[in-house]
Amino acid sequence: MPNKLLYVNFRFVISKLLIVCGLCIGICGLEILLLFVGDVHFAHAAEEHFPFLAEVSSPSVNIRAGQHLNFEKLGRLTKGQQVIVVGKEYSWYKIKLPGDAQSYISQDFVQLINPDTGLVKSDRVNIRAGAGASFTVLGQLKKGTTVKILEKLNRWYRIEAVEGTRGWISQQYLSFKSNQIPSRVPLIHDTQDTAQKQIPSPSGQSPSPIPVPTAEIKEIKSTEAVSVQKAPGPVSVIGRVENINEGGFSDDIRHKLIVDDHMIYYLKGYKNVIDEFVSYQVQVEGNIQQEKYLRHPSPYPVIVVFKINLVL
Repeated sequence: MPNKLLYVNFRFVISKLLIVCGLCIGICGLEILLLFVGDVHFAHAAEEHFPFLAEVSSPSVNIRAGQHLNFEKLGRLTKGQQVIVVGKEYSWYKIKLPGDAQSYISQDFVQLINPDTGLVKSDRVNIRAGAGASFTVLGQLKKGTTVKILEKLNRWYRIEAVEGTRGWISQQYLSFKSNQIPSRVPLIHDTQDTAQKQIPSPSGQSPSPIPVPTAEIKEIKSTEAVSVQKAPGPVSVIGRVENINEGGFSDDIRHKLIVDDHMIYYLKGYKNVIDEFVSYQVQVEGNIQQEKYLRHPSPYPVIVVFKINLVL
């Protein structure tokens, strides 16, 4: 009887040990599988080099303020439209916002230059995904930055999306197009056609072409009569872009436009965009800024640039 009891206890112990060993093997196998999947995921992520040009592969895709469906919608893209992808988190791509994406700032921090142009009068002003302080922050603006105002909603302005603001699109709706990022020609999104011209790269690399839409190219004649305007208000003028010596007139005014080799305007706009047009003949559209809104008295009229095109 004692031997039988010992035999039964031995079998019980052995069965428990086998169960424990099986659980250990299963857990180890699961850990190995997770590590393998993780390695595959990181290896795939490592293959992607940012930024790159992507194309929308779905008939209609939402741009969101964050990497989840719960975030606000900033806009919508259709199949075939292209975006610049600058990063990735989980299964969401971070993109540069198109100009018509929902972007809002409180009117308390904006001084109107004219009905559709504002000057930011405080530092670190939040750009939000909607007209209210509870919406997601998309970026911040520095004091002295000019913004294009699209509409007013209560005490908020909807503005043209500015450089540096980002949105998110689920990766399943974008397909890789090219590692060659096209130069951004207009300071705001322009529906007009633009002529192709080689722009020297500041880094000394091969020049990159400004993209040409498939529509007919509209040639801007440099011989067209252009009125020289000094009074505040809308202006469209043709001239040659040059740098202002010794670091520019101010932080946001670093270029000048020379018209007919004698008339000079100072240009206020995105430095990295206007840099691409230095030494070229261009057509500039914008507004003459009132003297009282400048940080320092200017010897020449200052154009707040909304659009800039090469002249053939």
